[in-house]
Amino acid sequence: MIRSYTENRTVPPADGIARNRGNSAPFLPSPLAALTACRYRAAGSHLVLRHGLTRRDGLEPLRALLNTATTVEVVTDARGTETFANGTDCGDPGRVVQVTELDTVWVADVTGAVTEVRIRRAPCQAVHRAGRGGLVPKPELLQRLDAWLSP
Repeated sequence: MIRSYTENRTVPPADGIARNRGNSAPFLPSPLAALTACRYRAAGSHLVLRHGLTRRDGLEPLRALLNTATTVEVVTDARGTETFANGTDCGDPGRVVQVTELDTVWVADVTGAVTEVRIRRAPCQAVHRAGRGGLVPKPELLQRLDAWLSP
């Protein structure tokens, strides 16, 4: 009897980070394997790393927090017009403002996919992911990052 190589193979979760750019799909569809968070502050005209940490355990609540923080919220009025409710122009290419405080969160999921989320802290606040426009940061995300990255 000839056996197929694929008979006993398990199928891993799909690498969905790169493809999930839509408004309704979760940004991080697969469980996380690792997370690294860093805080940068301005020193003259440069940003300098002030603190960083890596986590490999207990990441499911963090995945949920990042999915919530990167979700576009759309409100539809009585006429059917949709409004981007949690958008901000902080960090848009046409709005040149030097960042003085920035947090970054790098995540790797169990498929091996890796992505970055940038959280501008000052002079304005915004969450940016995968080339998307800025979103107003959720207080829970800012509090978690402060707990991890404040001296």
